[in-house]
Amino acid sequence: MNGNELHITVAAAPNIEFGNPKLLEHDLRLTKASILYADRVKLCSMTAWMATSFHLIGNLPMTVAQRYDILMSIAPAIASINSDTVNLLELQRMQAKVNPFVETENSLF
Repeated sequence: MNGNELHITVAAAPNIEFGNPKLLEHDLRLTKASILYADRVKLCSMTAWMATSFHLIGNLPMTVAQRYDILMSIAPAIASINSDTVNLLELQRMQAKVNPFVETENSLF
C-alpha cells in the first residue's frame, strides 16, 4: 500500500424503512460515492452481512427442517426490531409441518 492512498470505510446502519427489493440501496449509494474518491473502500454493514449470510445459507446442502431451525434462531431478533416484518407464530406453524418434533410453544415471546 502506498502512503498516499486514500482508504475509506463505509459504515452503514440498517435502514428498516426500505422494502426487501431496496435492502442494500443505501449501502450501495454510500459505497459508490466512496469509490469515486478512494483508492480502497471497505463496506461495514449489518444489512450486507445478513444478505450475504442468507445467500450462503441458501446454497448449503441442508434439509428444509435445518433451514427452518436457522431461520427460527434469528427471527426473534428481527421481530424485536420491527414486529411487522416477521410473523413468528406463522413461522412456528410452518416449521412444525416440516418437523413435527419441534415444539411450537417456546420462549420466543
